[in-house]
Amino acid sequence: MYLPASYQAALFFMLLSMLCWGSWANTRKLWIYDLRTNIHFTLKENTLKRSDLDDFVTCYNVKNRTERKERERFKAFDYDELVKSWQEQ
Repeated sequence: MYLPASYQAALFFMLLSMLCWGSWANTRKLWIYDLRTNIHFTLKENTLKRSDLDDFVTCYNVKNRTERKERERFKAFDYDELVKSWQEQ
């Protein structure tokens, strides 16, 4: 999983993915899952396990994406707000 280092990078990758996969008309929100919040992984003592991703899988709701809900780690950013704030910079 790639976590963009900046807001501009996140917006760029959102636009790129919409263009490449043809989902521009269906995408009105950018959903971001922040796995880093309050979790500290290391290569030896506290490695990333499949069970650490269970919350993401539940939040992602692949069977019905229209019923996604925001949570502490899973946030939605409206496309129009992203573009507006990007243009203001």
